[in-house]
Amino acid sequence: NTILRYESVLRNHVQPFWGRRKINKITSLDVQSLLTKHQENDASSHTLQRIYKVLHTCLGYAARMSCVSQNPVTNVSKPKVEKSEMLFLTEKQAKLFLEQAKNDRLYALYFLAVRTGMRQGELLALKWSDVDFDTRQLTVRHSLEEIKGKCRLKAPKNNKREYVAV
Repeated sequence: NTILRYESVLRNHVQPFWGRRKINKITSLDVQSLLTKHQENDASSHTLQRIYKVLHTCLGYAARMSCVSQNPVTNVSKPKVEKSEMLFLTEKQAKLFLEQAKNDRLYALYFLAVRTGMRQGELLALKWSDVDFDTRQLTVRHSLEEIKGKCRLKAPKNNKREYVAV
Protein backbone atom coordinates (compact mmCIF):
# COMPACT_ATOMS: atom_id res chain seq x y z
CA ASN A 1 0.00 0.00 0.00
CA THR A 2 2.82 2.40 0.84
CA ILE A 3 4.49 1.84 -2.51
CA LEU A 4 1.19 2.37 -4.33
CA ARG A 5 0.53 5.61 -2.38
CA TYR A 6 4.05 6.90 -3.08
CA GLU A 7 3.73 6.09 -6.77
CA SER A 8 0.37 7.87 -6.89
CA VAL A 9 1.77 11.00 -5.22
CA LEU A 10 4.70 11.12 -7.63
CA ARG A 11 2.51 10.49 -10.70
CA ASN A 12 -0.32 12.87 -9.75
CA HIS A 13 1.40 15.68 -7.87
CA VAL A 14 5.12 15.76 -8.64
CA GLN A 15 5.63 14.66 -12.24
CA PRO A 16 3.01 17.06 -13.71
CA PHE A 17 4.88 19.94 -12.05
CA TRP A 18 8.48 18.85 -12.64
CA GLY A 19 8.16 16.67 -15.70
CA ARG A 20 11.24 14.50 -16.24
CA ARG A 21 13.65 16.68 -14.27
CA LYS A 22 16.87 14.88 -13.33
CA ILE A 23 17.01 13.99 -9.66
CA ASN A 24 20.38 15.69 -9.12
CA LYS A 25 18.95 18.98 -10.44
CA ILE A 26 16.20 19.25 -7.79
CA THR A 27 16.81 22.04 -5.28
CA SER A 28 15.15 23.09 -2.04
CA LEU A 29 13.63 26.00 -3.95
CA ASP A 30 12.09 23.52 -6.41
CA VAL A 31 10.53 21.59 -3.54
CA GLN A 32 9.18 24.75 -1.92
CA SER A 33 7.80 25.96 -5.27
CA LEU A 34 6.05 22.62 -5.79
CA LEU A 35 4.40 22.80 -2.36
CA THR A 36 3.47 26.47 -2.82
CA LYS A 37 1.90 25.77 -6.23
CA HIS A 38 -0.21 22.96 -4.77
CA GLN A 39 -1.22 25.18 -1.86
CA GLU A 40 -2.30 27.91 -4.28
CA ASN A 41 -4.38 25.27 -6.11
CA ASP A 42 -6.20 24.52 -2.84
CA ALA A 43 -4.55 21.20 -2.09
CA SER A 44 -5.46 19.97 1.38
CA SER A 45 -2.91 20.10 4.18
CA HIS A 46 -2.99 16.29 4.16
CA THR A 47 -2.00 16.25 0.46
CA LEU A 48 0.80 18.77 1.06
CA GLN A 49 2.14 16.66 3.92
CA ARG A 50 1.97 13.52 1.81
CA ILE A 51 3.91 15.21 -1.04
CA TYR A 52 6.51 16.45 1.44
CA LYS A 53 6.88 13.01 3.04
CA VAL A 54 7.21 11.16 -0.26
CA LEU A 55 9.82 13.62 -1.56
CA HIS A 56 11.70 13.59 1.75
CA THR A 57 11.79 9.79 1.77
CA CYS A 58 12.70 9.35 -1.91
CA LEU A 59 15.33 12.09 -2.04
CA GLY A 60 16.72 10.96 1.32
CA TYR A 61 17.23 7.52 -0.18
CA ALA A 62 18.84 9.11 -3.25
CA ALA A 63 21.25 10.99 -0.95
CA ARG A 64 22.15 7.79 0.94
CA MET A 65 22.83 6.09 -2.40
CA SER A 66 24.98 9.08 -3.48
CA CYS A 67 22.68 9.95 -6.40
CA VAL A 68 22.41 13.45 -4.95
CA SER A 69 24.83 15.24 -2.64
CA GLN A 70 22.15 16.05 -0.05
CA ASN A 71 18.41 15.80 0.42
CA PRO A 72 16.97 19.15 -0.73
CA VAL A 73 13.75 18.54 1.23
CA THR A 74 15.55 18.87 4.58
CA ASN A 75 15.86 22.64 4.02
CA VAL A 76 12.11 23.05 3.39
CA SER A 77 9.63 23.59 6.23
CA LYS A 78 7.22 20.72 6.68
CA PRO A 79 3.65 21.76 5.84
CA LYS A 80 1.39 22.17 8.86
CA VAL A 81 -1.58 19.89 9.26
CA GLU A 82 -4.91 21.55 9.78
CA LYS A 83 -6.67 19.37 12.31
CA SER A 84 -10.32 18.85 11.55
CA GLU A 85 -12.81 17.74 14.12
CA MET A 86 -14.18 14.23 13.62
CA LEU A 87 -17.90 14.06 13.12
CA PHE A 88 -19.86 11.32 14.85
CA LEU A 89 -23.48 10.28 14.76
CA THR A 90 -25.46 11.41 17.75
CA GLU A 91 -27.19 8.70 19.75
CA LYS A 92 -30.47 9.73 18.13
CA GLN A 93 -28.96 9.59 14.62
CA ALA A 94 -27.40 6.18 15.31
CA LYS A 95 -30.74 4.77 16.54
CA LEU A 96 -32.52 6.18 13.48
CA PHE A 97 -29.89 4.75 11.15
CA LEU A 98 -30.14 1.28 12.72
CA GLU A 99 -33.93 1.46 12.63
CA GLN A 100 -33.88 2.29 8.91
CA ALA A 101 -31.34 -0.46 8.20
CA LYS A 102 -33.05 -3.21 10.24
CA ASN A 103 -34.18 -5.14 7.14
CA ASP A 104 -30.87 -4.75 5.27
CA ARG A 105 -28.81 -7.93 4.83
CA LEU A 106 -25.81 -6.08 6.33
CA TYR A 107 -27.65 -4.97 9.47
CA ALA A 108 -25.38 -7.00 11.78
CA LEU A 109 -22.35 -5.27 10.27
CA TYR A 110 -23.94 -1.83 10.73
CA PHE A 111 -24.92 -2.70 14.29
CA LEU A 112 -21.36 -3.72 15.17
CA ALA A 113 -19.93 -0.62 13.51
CA VAL A 114 -22.23 1.70 15.44
CA ARG A 115 -21.95 -0.11 18.77
CA THR A 116 -18.20 -0.79 18.78
CA GLY A 117 -16.55 1.83 16.54
CA MET A 118 -14.56 -0.91 14.82
CA ARG A 119 -12.71 -0.04 11.64
CA GLN A 120 -14.13 -1.25 8.33
CA GLY A 121 -11.26 -3.70 7.73
CA GLU A 122 -11.68 -5.13 11.23
CA LEU A 123 -15.40 -5.66 10.72
CA LEU A 124 -14.88 -7.36 7.38
CA ALA A 125 -12.20 -9.69 8.77
CA LEU A 126 -14.29 -11.04 11.66
CA LYS A 127 -14.65 -14.81 11.93
CA TRP A 128 -17.02 -16.83 14.10
CA SER A 129 -14.02 -17.86 16.20
CA ASP A 130 -13.59 -14.17 17.14
CA VAL A 131 -16.98 -14.17 18.87
CA ASP A 132 -17.49 -15.34 22.45
CA PHE A 133 -21.25 -15.70 22.82
CA ASP A 134 -21.05 -16.43 26.55
CA THR A 135 -19.30 -13.16 27.41
CA ARG A 136 -20.80 -11.30 24.42
CA GLN A 137 -17.32 -10.22 23.44
CA LEU A 138 -15.52 -9.80 20.11
CA THR A 139 -11.79 -10.10 19.67
CA VAL A 140 -10.24 -8.38 16.67
CA ARG A 141 -7.39 -10.57 15.45
CA HIS A 142 -7.21 -9.44 11.81
CA SER A 143 -8.03 -6.62 9.47
CA LEU A 144 -8.94 -7.01 5.81
CA GLU A 145 -7.14 -4.87 3.26
CA GLU A 146 -7.38 -4.64 -0.50
CA ILE A 147 -4.34 -4.08 -2.69
CA LYS A 148 -4.75 -3.91 -6.47
CA GLY A 149 -8.09 -5.72 -6.30
CA LYS A 150 -6.80 -8.55 -4.12
CA CYS A 151 -7.84 -8.94 -0.49
CA ARG A 152 -5.65 -10.20 2.34
CA LEU A 153 -5.77 -10.42 6.10
CA LYS A 154 -3.26 -8.44 8.13
CA ALA A 155 -2.69 -7.68 11.80
CA PRO A 156 -5.01 -4.98 13.16
CA LYS A 157 -3.53 -1.52 13.80
CA ASN A 158 -3.64 -1.85 17.59
CA ASN A 159 -2.61 -5.48 17.95
CA LYS A 160 -5.45 -7.53 19.39
CA ARG A 161 -8.49 -5.46 20.38
CA GLU A 162 -11.55 -6.54 22.31
CA TYR A 163 -15.06 -5.14 22.22
CA VAL A 164 -18.16 -5.92 24.21
CA ALA A 165 -21.10 -6.06 21.83
CA VAL A 166 -24.12 -5.72 24.09
